Amino acid sequence: MFKKVIVILLITVSFISVSFSSSFKEYDIHLIPSKEVTLYIKDFNEFLDSKGLLKKYNITPFIVNHPAHITLYLTGFSPEKIPFIEENIENITQNISEFNIELTNINVNNSGFIMLDVENSNELKLFSDTIVSSLSQYRNSEYSIPKWVKYYPQKNESFTKYGSPNTFSEFTPHFSIMAISLDDEQQKQNFIKDMSNAIAEFRAKPIKAKIVAISLGEVDKNGQIIKELLTIPLKQNSNKNIVNHKKGENHV
Repeated sequence: MFKKVIVILLITVSFISVSFSSSFKEYDIHLIPSKEVTLYIKDFNEFLDSKGLLKKYNITPFIVNHPAHITLYLTGFSPEKIPFIEENIENITQNISEFNIELTNINVNNSGFIMLDVENSNELKLFSDTIVSSLSQYRNSEYSIPKWVKYYPQKNESFTKYGSPNTFSEFTPHFSIMAISLDDEQQKQNFIKDMSNAIAEFRAKPIKAKIVAISLGEVDKNGQIIKELLTIPLKQNSNKNIVNHKKGENHV
């Protein structure tokens, strides 16, 4: 009898754990750029590789396994809400055309991320504001705040209200290039110093590109896309096509 109770308890705990974890999936509504962005990021990665820094810190740049993207809204959604989210995205983007962006600086921050900054244009800000306003109603209110936010306490209010630290006045468009997690503070400072010197030597220049599509995808712990669920090319002329990715298809 005792063994039977234990088995039932284990099954119950296992079921609760699976249900709990499934309700905390992270999703990213993001913008897809033209090829100029990918080429520029690859150039920078090759420069770091030539300096021996990728090997020194054992880093694999995100672009190797994930698409370059600008996050509009990253938060936790319950999977059953995804159809409503997809419908909202389709409605929001039905009359939006491709638009220009400008890549500005490359920087390394205290959270261990190297990022390619993007000029925060009216088009980008309006797009992000509209997406957040429309989709925050579907967010999982129990979604935990990302650990990196501790480096940016001013973003706590954004997370409390909308489930994401990068919304409205805190929206800072960028492409994440790579990231490292170092518990040792001295190692982290060495990494920041090495990368800062390399970035200065690389001499990033403003680059023009375009936003050509909007997508919804599941993300990993670094906010990188691991599975696209919906991709909508923005209008070039009067055509708009919606691409629904097959269940289980990975975007790498």
